[in-house]
Amino acid sequence: MKKKLVWAFVFIGMCFLAGCSANHNVHNQVNATGLNLMTAAKGSDCAYSLFGIIPLTRTDIDQAAKNGKVAALGFVEYDYNHYILFSKKCVTVYGKSK
Repeated sequence: MKKKLVWAFVFIGMCFLAGCSANHNVHNQVNATGLNLMTAAKGSDCAYSLFGIIPLTRTDIDQAAKNGKVAALGFVEYDYNHYILFSKKCVTVYGKSK
């Protein structure tokens, strides 16, 4: 009985850890703005959803800019992480600080 319980926990743990991720950004946008990402102000905000379709929280560019105290946007980056039971979407903004 204990052995089956251990295997059940291992299987559930593997389901939580399995998934994929993607990073969507436009690199030529940085060249067009002349923004140095090493010295630029950076802010981010994340949202979570259940099964990738039922939103639990939300994200927006304005909140990410407020979190990083970014006054003028120069570059926006999106990161998507999809797992079996939930998804995470983050937006990161770069720009000039306030």
